[in-house]
Amino acid sequence: MNKKSEIVNKIKSGVSRLTRSSGATNSELNSELVTKNIEEINQKFKERRIKAKIFVKQNNLYIRGTYTDSKGIRKERKIPLRLTTDISNLVSAEARVTNAGYGN
Repeated sequence: MNKKSEIVNKIKSGVSRLTRSSGATNSELNSELVTKNIEEINQKFKERRIKAKIFVKQNNLYIRGTYTDSKGIRKERKIPLRLTTDISNLVSAEARVTNAGYGN
């Protein structure tokens, strides 16, 4: 058999030898770990009376809180941190919230 017919047979039979089940499992574990760490960070903010929360939207980290704009209007805002959802980026996200004055 040539390569083209092998690919067609794999597509028809629904069997793919290229996928691994361990990759999805690691991804799920990382996702759960990131979620748990974000909850812990948000709990720290609450204890320190910082009125901001970190949340995930489309694999990116954001800050959510109610802030006043230049016209004096208070409104809930979602501010992008321009960081991907990764464990290594959570420290940077926490530092940005605490140092930037979002808690006041």
